[in-house]
Amino acid sequence: MPKIDGRLRLLIIDKIQDGDSFRKVSRELKICKTSVRNIWHKFLDTGSVIDKVKSGRPAKFSGRDRRILCRQTKNEPFLSAQNIGVQSNLLSNVSVRTIRRYLHKPGLSAGMSVLRSEYQTG
Repeated sequence: MPKIDGRLRLLIIDKIQDGDSFRKVSRELKICKTSVRNIWHKFLDTGSVIDKVKSGRPAKFSGRDRRILCRQTKNEPFLSAQNIGVQSNLLSNVSVRTIRRYLHKPGLSAGMSVLRSEYQTG
């Protein structure tokens, strides 16, 4: 979902203070009515439309890094998590466990095909 910039938020507040309805403002600015309502209620509660600073640790991987991991795992399903990290040059700043955790989220797993094939032949 695209973020609504500060100038547009202030424009929404001005239009509502002038007496326009949420629906009319949302149609004029081509923004969802719920977003207009949420911006207005945030303004009433805090007196500002600026987002607060979010807490939490920043993610180790960007969206691009996650896509690289997924693509590599799908192309070479027999690679271990450590080999995937070495090949994609990601192992320098993250642990192997982090790579496994990021692969687990979309339902992938590194090296599982190797384990399955060993059990079937043995």
